[in-house]
Amino acid sequence: MRITKLLATGGAAVLAGTALVASTGAATAGTTATAVAAGESRQLASATVGTDLTVTVRAQRTGESSANVYLAFSSHGSQWSERVPGDWFWYPLTGQGAVCEFGVTSLPGTKPVVGLSLLITPSIGCSDTLHYTVG
Repeated sequence: MRITKLLATGGAAVLAGTALVASTGAATAGTTATAVAAGESRQLASATVGTDLTVTVRAQRTGESSANVYLAFSSHGSQWSERVPGDWFWYPLTGQGAVCEFGVTSLPGTKPVVGLSLLITPSIGCSDTLHYTVG
């Protein structure tokens, strides 16, 4: 299976289906440059639909304050991931309220759709909701 970017929309979208959202706590103060070089990674959220699809959102630190975000998928024993486009900041992603919206829609006869919006910075607010079709 592959994932394709469906569309990006502003505002809040309502997503049906089974979704379990987990957000990490605030970033640890005093993180050193040595920890940055290690490529620290944090799970931001995860959702399981039925018994065969799990979607996980992860942030991977790439510099002092920068990060990449990935959607990781697991279905029927296969695993793959897709980088979420955009420039992301590590500290907002690992702090309170990092996941503004996350859910998976799975209707009979259709491919599952993932909706994701993340905090850009507290002053800017949340990103537009990105929708991805799995399949």
